Amino acid sequence: MICWTGLQSLIEYYADKFYPSFFLELNAAYFLPSLPILWLQQVYINIHGLIEIRNGRNRTLNIVSIKQIYDSQYDARYGRRASYLRFTLSFIAAGVCTAALPLLPNTPSTVLLLTSFIGAFNAIAFGASYQLTTYFSPLCTVGVSLGYVGAGPVVLLFTVVLNMDESPSTGQRVLFLELLTLI
Repeated sequence: MICWTGLQSLIEYYADKFYPSFFLELNAAYFLPSLPILWLQQVYINIHGLIEIRNGRNRTLNIVSIKQIYDSQYDARYGRRASYLRFTLSFIAAGVCTAALPLLPNTPSTVLLLTSFIGAFNAIAFGASYQLTTYFSPLCTVGVSLGYVGAGPVVLLFTVVLNMDESPSTGQRVLFLELLTLI
């Protein structure tokens, strides 16, 4: 989440560098890939049969019941290790995408593509973090929520320490994104 919060804090920079509506596109790039991932992590499809009316006759099609199609197979086999692995690898992947931002060409398409990957990886980590809380005390859900909200003050601290304004220098932007990656 800290990667996304950091990108949002750079919106004035990106709007000046690219175009004013870039903020809307940045949000779409982040949230649209995450929606199906979050849905797949939580969905329960339980189809026992489908009635098809053909030529005035009812015909039942047998369809295999599928439960929680995204995660349950791995969790059943590997237990909480699967959730830990998804959580850890997703945060690492989001960090790699954030670290790559200042190293790749600074174009709208590059920023939007990497942002969509960050959104997808954060969605996987978000879903896995709430799955992990089921193994612990109910208070852990509060801790997970605080962890996501806590990104804001950290990003604010980095922007103050680096003395960043609406048009950060290349060095400030690189250092800022690399620091976010390390967190």
